[in-house]
Amino acid sequence: MQLGRSRLAEPPHAQQGRMRLCYHCGASGHQSSRCPERETPAKVFSKERASRLPAHQPWDCAIDLLPNASPPRGRIYPLSLPESKAMEEYIETALAAGHIQPSTSPAAAGFFFVGKKDGGLRPCIDYRGLNAITVPYPYPLPLVPAALEQLRGARIFTKLGLRSAYKLVRIREGDEWKTTFHTTHGHYEYRV
Repeated sequence: MQLGRSRLAEPPHAQQGRMRLCYHCGASGHQSSRCPERETPAKVFSKERASRLPAHQPWDCAIDLLPNASPPRGRIYPLSLPESKAMEEYIETALAAGHIQPSTSPAAAGFFFVGKKDGGLRPCIDYRGLNAITVPYPYPLPLVPAALEQLRGARIFTKLGLRSAYKLVRIREGDEWKTTFHTTHGHYEYRV
């Protein structure tokens, strides 16, 4: 016991540890990791939840165009046989997940593939025409030296991989038609 400090001033978790009580419910006879009252942890990283179409939110991706501008109609790129099969699989998967939907938009961008290092194919859409007529937003980007300065003295770092995070933000309602792309098998627009 420390002089000038009563046992009543001890934090509850210190008293529980000394008396061999569960930190979660305060009962004796079990550890907090095996507490029957403890709820199961929430599934923060759920693949099923990440594959569902998210609801519209205030931060949906807006595509604002310059005044009197309309998205151009891009060309259809020729695809090899393996690329055509990969395109059919991509469209089938994206339609099933609700990430794209058929479109009747007058504008469209071209669809093609770029090879990955592992030999796979990455779908790409040529949005250069759309980017040229989109209102630029002057987002303040942090300076790299300033960001590194904030890490000075830190000893623990976290790495978080956000695979397919772009599929978790919806396109603003009414702007979907601007994301239209066309292929030899149809005309589609993104919803995410």
